[in-house]
Amino acid sequence: MLVFIIAGGIMIPFTEKDFMTLFFNSRHTLAGDNFFYYYTQLPEVALIVFVCIYAFFRKIKWFTASVAAFSIGGLLVGISKLWLFNGYPRPFASIKAPKVLHIVEGMIIHSTNSFPSGHTLSAFVGLSLLAYMTTNNSVKTLCFILACMVAVSRMYLGQHFFVDVYAGAIIGYGIASLTFIFFTRFFTTPFWERPALKI
Repeated sequence: MLVFIIAGGIMIPFTEKDFMTLFFNSRHTLAGDNFFYYYTQLPEVALIVFVCIYAFFRKIKWFTASVAAFSIGGLLVGISKLWLFNGYPRPFASIKAPKVLHIVEGMIIHSTNSFPSGHTLSAFVGLSLLAYMTTNNSVKTLCFILACMVAVSRMYLGQHFFVDVYAGAIIGYGIASLTFIFFTRFFTTPFWERPALKI
């Protein structure tokens, strides 16, 4: 994650704002369209439900941390899009020649409230939480890759700029980390350590 933060931070000031969006969007294929159309929707409901259910059967404090993290993430996205960065243009509204962007069939094209990427934020919250819940390094790496793929999907579909997904990734990871660490450190009694429901 540190490499991602550093690399992204270096890239933003030295590349055009729309560079990454045009890079991924211009490399569209039918298979890519079908895959990213559905994959980008996972953080909306499916991932949230999966993480919460998984945590529910592992430890009460993990379930509580998951609910808290997703709630904080949703609140921050709402505040950002509806207040702090309301009207912030998306690629289809700000790229000088929007017709160069490939539109995936069935995708609803938004023109404002681009910053930050809510899908990316939610993906990094959920998949970072899953990474914290396991000691398997391969699973941790897979979670990071899957989260990055959500970020790529937002640019592939022309819905966000790199700065949007970069911010979403950092905020999402930060929320997951702080929330998980908080509950791990301060909720240590046997009640919080047990599964919410044993199968």
